[in-house]
Amino acid sequence: MREYSSKLVDIAKNHAREIAVRWYFDVIKNPRTPSYHDISEQDALPQAEEFYHHFRAIFLSEKPYDTAHQFFSRYAEARYREGIPSSEAIYVLILMRRHIWLYSDFHITFVTADERRQAIESLNRMMLIFDYAVHVITAKYEELVRQDLDKKFGMLNIIRMTGALEKFKSSIMAFLLFAAGSMIFYYHALLKTSVSHAYTFFIIPIVLAAIWWGRKGISIAVALGVYLMFSSYLFLNRAPLLEDFAHTIIFVVVAFVVSLLSEGLERVEAAYTNRKKGHMKSVFPPRREGVGQSLEAGSIEG
Repeated sequence: MREYSSKLVDIAKNHAREIAVRWYFDVIKNPRTPSYHDISEQDALPQAEEFYHHFRAIFLSEKPYDTAHQFFSRYAEARYREGIPSSEAIYVLILMRRHIWLYSDFHITFVTADERRQAIESLNRMMLIFDYAVHVITAKYEELVRQDLDKKFGMLNIIRMTGALEKFKSSIMAFLLFAAGSMIFYYHALLKTSVSHAYTFFIIPIVLAAIWWGRKGISIAVALGVYLMFSSYLFLNRAPLLEDFAHTIIFVVVAFVVSLLSEGLERVEAAYTNRKKGHMKSVFPPRREGVGQSLEAGSIEG
């Protein structure tokens, strides 16, 4: 491996705390990093210090992409779990790089031609590393977003009872409607009173029907509302009250809203699945040896 200027990497490692402090006071005021404006010094400084301590290993590595990939993948996952947007995660890293140079300006003087050449090599090498960082962080964020979406869609599919659970929908709905009908009968026919205490239970089959069958599931809400009014007329010897009409309308509105949401989520999931199959087959595609090596060599030579 070529011998690079050790001045820059030594400055970053030996003065990591001082550079990190300067970086911190910059990042908490920078308009491009609003997520960091309220972060404490105790929580923020370890991010920069860890980078400065690892900078030498990445900078001098024979395979900088592989070394950068390991470090920046961990960095990206940590920022993602903290809720930091990818744009800010990348920009705070750019500020870390900037503060290495700002600090070194006061401590390193490149006088001779050889030192100036080393400075150019250092700059090229640093730019290469940060090009890798942007790629790795962006790809890692995409991977983590997909993992979270897959997990959420998986939980949603359990509620929607897709796949092998599809065959149980009709049986479950029949049981719930039988339970709701029995409850109405019990209150109206035996207790001779309204079912005001059981309306919450009626929402369960209505919501499930709307989730499972979309707008077709609204028929369950209509049927339950009609049965409620008919039972009130038959067993309580009175015409349906305004309360029964109101609850029937509520049943239908709830079913309609949930059905729209369910159909919308299905379209989002379908679009996401198609995009995932068509455009995101690999988070980190394998590098072609010749291309990767020539890029590193070209960047080093400046």
